[in-house]
Parts: sequence; C-alpha cells; structure tokens
Amino acid sequence: MPRQGKNQGKESVILQAAAELFTEKDFHQVLMEEVALRARVGKGTLYRYFPTKEDLYFATIFAGWDRLREELEEVLREEAQYRRQGEGGVATPARGDRAARRRGAEKGDSVRPAPLWEYAAARGDVLGHVAGHRTLPQ
Repeated sequence: MPRQGKNQGKESVILQAAAELFTEKDFHQVLMEEVALRARVGKGTLYRYFPTKEDLYFATIFAGWDRLREELEEVLREEAQYRRQGEGGVATPARGDRAARRRGAEKGDSVRPAPLWEYAAARGDVLGHVAGHRTLPQ
C-alpha cells in the first residue's frame, strides 16, 4: 500500500535518487550510503523504507514502470485522437498535449504523435536506457 503525505514525498525522493544512481552505475556499484546522500536522508531512514538494496532496486523499477504506463496511456489517447481525425489528416495538439510540448510544438502547429518505441527510447531514465538498447519494430 502506498505511503501517504510526508512519508510518500520522502519515499519519492529516495526512489528518484536511486533511479539516478542505477542509471549511472551498475547495480553492484551503487551503495545504499550513496542513495541516502543523494536523497538527503539518513541511512536509517533509507533502510526504514527499503530494508535491502534489492528492495530499493525493484521499487525503483516498479515506480518507473508505473510512470511509463501513465505516459504511454496518454500517448495512446493522443494517437487515438489523431486516428479519429483520419489517417491522411494532420492532428493539431489538444490543450495540455504533453507530447506535443515535448516536441516543441506551439498551439496550432501540425503534429503527428511519434511511434511508441521512439517515445520510450527518448526517455532520460532507466527505462528509456533499456528501450534505446533494444531492436524495436518500426
């Protein structure tokens, strides 16, 4: 069950710090002390949330998958909107279209959503790193 309030914020900070370190180094090179320093929490606090490095690693992966799922669901909604406008047509970004903003489109510019594999590979975190090293269908 997810933690609530202040604790949830602390857990998120720890997970973000761990994700950065696991992206920079191999699993066996990351020390729990480094994670605590980067997250600006005590080692005791870190171990209260994640008793082992394996627990922290898997929590980081699961949190990343949750974020990726949410972002891909949004991209799929945008793709569905594009397809509803017709295969030969050009979609214009809806208000709040995050993918269009990432690509630098201004309101009213013509934008076709990028394929999902390109989107996943463009991510700057662990999951994007993994997607960028896979041979993906085009």
